[in-house]
Amino acid sequence: MRLQRSTSARLGHPARAAAVLCALLCAPGTTGAGEPKPSATTAPPARDDSSRTLRAHADWIAALAVSPDGKLLLTGGDDQLAILWDLAAGKPARTLPKHDSGVTAVAFLQGTTHVATGTWDGALAVYDAATGKQLFTRREHAETITSIVATADGKYLVTGSADDSAKVWNAQTGEDLFSLRPGNEYDVTSVAVTPGGKQIVSGDGENAVRVWDAETGAELRALAGHESVVTSVAVSPDGKRIASGSWDKTARVWDAATGKELLVLKGHTDEVTAVAFRPDGKRLVTAARDKSIRLWDPATGKPVATLAGHAADVTAVAFTPDGKQLVSGSKGEVRIWNVP
Repeated sequence: MRLQRSTSARLGHPARAAAVLCALLCAPGTTGAGEPKPSATTAPPARDDSSRTLRAHADWIAALAVSPDGKLLLTGGDDQLAILWDLAAGKPARTLPKHDSGVTAVAFLQGTTHVATGTWDGALAVYDAATGKQLFTRREHAETITSIVATADGKYLVTGSADDSAKVWNAQTGEDLFSLRPGNEYDVTSVAVTPGGKQIVSGDGENAVRVWDAETGAELRALAGHESVVTSVAVSPDGKRIASGSWDKTARVWDAATGKELLVLKGHTDEVTAVAFRPDGKRLVTAARDKSIRLWDPATGKPVATLAGHAADVTAVAFTPDGKQLVSGSKGEVRIWNVP
């Protein structure tokens, strides 16, 4: 989802808004005894390794996902469209029926031909990508759906929302199974699921990363360290690490079992909007409002590459299943990159 201070990641009453903005604009970063060592900020020179640029959306691309077989790309935009692309050909394969509001989140369901979309007005919908037929739509969220993720078996969906909650759904029937509520007045901005499906990870407007029991909905731990809104979360393929991005212009890497902060990745000059692990777990990608994409070694925090080419904020990123290419979204365009 493309986060803006005025519309998304709702900050609550004026005092809270002022506190967050102060954290964003005023508070210098510090490194004290016992704190994680920030990564080096010196990265290789920025380069444009994008092999293709895809254009079909008339407005911002808020979300994207690559199918498990690597053949399809699904993009969602502020123009109320969700478009399925033939990734090899770089051409639209199907446009889903126009939504009632902007499409803010998308996901593929493993083992099926189904895809899920979420919108600005809080609607969750599931479609058959092969036919474009809508299978169901649900409106249990009171505000914008900020994020969608499917479990590895394709049986469940998890959504995050600006209504201060995340929800777990039966992906086949659309049944709302239960809600996760951090107990604050801030948006749930992003959700992820551990590889085994036993835990859910969320990021929120209270600057926190939270880990939940996926069966009971109990909050297991809150990871504190970010100085502003957490915009994106991801779990490594082996389930051992969590990555998060924030308005504080950093990404962070955490020990998933203990919640310990392992790395602080600094280098972006504006808010970090998206994070994702490469399928082999050996690279972490971050995207930001500074129009750049950065690749990191998530074990050491060493910067590997900076990709430049977008003319506006980079809003979403995803790797292809083979890890050889990276897909990114921005205003009106998708770029496909060859990555080291």
